[in-house]
Amino acid sequence: CLDEAQARSTLPKIHAVLRPGGLFMGNLPAFNAFAGIHDISVGIRKRYARREFMELVGPEQFEVVSMRYWPFFLSPLVFAARLSQRFRIRFDRNLEIESDIDLPPRSINQLLFRIVRFENAALEKKPWGSSLFFLIRKR
Repeated sequence: CLDEAQARSTLPKIHAVLRPGGLFMGNLPAFNAFAGIHDISVGIRKRYARREFMELVGPEQFEVVSMRYWPFFLSPLVFAARLSQRFRIRFDRNLEIESDIDLPPRSINQLLFRIVRFENAALEKKPWGSSLFFLIRKR
């Protein structure tokens, strides 16, 4: 994931390659409370809140079409797992750092998909989630 300086230098490049009215979709890690071993293993250096993302997206260059946190209903589980990981990182000097995200068995994956699909249909705005999904349009 891009740190803030990289994001600031990347957005103008995205703007340059999009046609007027062109769309760019992305998904950023959200909220430091959800940081854990995965962040270290894949190089996430920054987690974003809506306000921080809005500061990056120049309103003169882009219109924010959609921006939402997700997953909301699953976020307590994600938070608990990542909190546990932060304790392990702090106290276990022999901890092996590798991503904790794997493709689950099909039945679990389908359940998780249904939960996220339901929350997207039931809740237009969510106050938090471990990711920030966005869609921006070039002005």
